[in-house]
Amino acid sequence: MNRVRKDRMQRVGTSVGQLVEEALGPGADAAREVAVVFADHVDEEFQRHCRTVVRGRTLVINVDAPSLVYPMRMRWLSRLCEILSSSNRQAVDRVVFEFGTAGISVMEFDGQQA
Repeated sequence: MNRVRKDRMQRVGTSVGQLVEEALGPGADAAREVAVVFADHVDEEFQRHCRTVVRGRTLVINVDAPSLVYPMRMRWLSRLCEILSSSNRQAVDRVVFEFGTAGISVMEFDGQQA
């Protein structure tokens, strides 16, 4: 029978806790704020396929279908930058679009004000 030392188990538990804390930390709050701001300005297709993530000072728009990343970026990049600058969100320096499913859905905040 294999035995696992308690000190190793505690280290793994600590690491997992740190990962969860980092994932739900200030970036999650910033992504939620951005999602609320975008909710009234984007269409249904954007709401269905895109989620917001903030990594440092970069806003990442995760698009759930690889074939939609480029069209979404072409359609929305300049508009989202306008929305961010008019809403005085200095926490974001740049916006990138990439394939992914992580983040905060804009659809959850449709009709709410920041």
